Amino acid sequence: MLDQETYIKDRVEGQIKWYSNKSSAAQKRYKLFKVITLLCAVLIPFLTGLLEEIFWMKYVIGTLGVAIAAVEGIQSLYKNRELWLEYRGTSEALKREKLLFQTLSGDYTEAADPFKLFVLKSEQIMAGEQSGWIDYIAKMENGDGK
Repeated sequence: MLDQETYIKDRVEGQIKWYSNKSSAAQKRYKLFKVITLLCAVLIPFLTGLLEEIFWMKYVIGTLGVAIAAVEGIQSLYKNRELWLEYRGTSEALKREKLLFQTLSGDYTEAADPFKLFVLKSEQIMAGEQSGWIDYIAKMENGDGK
């Protein structure tokens, strides 16, 4: 049988850290791609004014347009924004549940076995995040995803 301290340390805190790290990485990727898109987009009108003076500028402008499309396609494919928000939400839900359990607040106030309830709720939070991605992948494979 897994004791309370081990479960919290190894399972819950480990998952909080994992979700938090993954959320931060996805957020950084999302913001980087958005900055690249923005910079390319603002350069196009500026460089268009140089078309008459520099004959090869049309190639630069065309390349910037292609870069915007490519970066947005990558964003759509890898869903960095969605990952960032989903992982952050799961991390915060686990932190909240841990705090409620440790202070015996909320549902834990009158629970017959607060630790068992905590394990159940924590596992439901983690399973909910995982099932959300399983549903998303199934939709994508069936051609229903956007």
